[in-house]
Amino acid sequence: MIPHIPYPTNLPISPPQARITGWVLIGLGLFLMAFMGGLLAFFLDLFPLSAIFPGTYRDPNAPVVPIGWGVSLFLGFIFSFGLVSFVEGFWRIRYGKPNRKLVMILFVLGNLFIAAGIVAKGLK
Repeated sequence: MIPHIPYPTNLPISPPQARITGWVLIGLGLFLMAFMGGLLAFFLDLFPLSAIFPGTYRDPNAPVVPIGWGVSLFLGFIFSFGLVSFVEGFWRIRYGKPNRKLVMILFVLGNLFIAAGIVAKGLK
């Protein structure tokens, strides 16, 4: 049986530190959303829709890009990580403390990103 380890209720971060990290999270979130959004727009224009959404109309002259959905999924995943970072930054600035649910979402997204990389590397 695994013993229950209590979660610390008094976080070792002061409200001024939380606000500083909030501004950092907002900056990183904006950067990730802008950069990945721009790359998504570029690649969606580059790939035919049939490479990303199976079953859609495909121009017979368009090249077949089998990794279009993978690239879109990867960039969209990083975009969502930036969005959650942005929201967490606003939370920290507004309330002066981290939001546990948003921090858990960030950890889960980060671990999913690592797991997806391991799986993709294993599929080669």
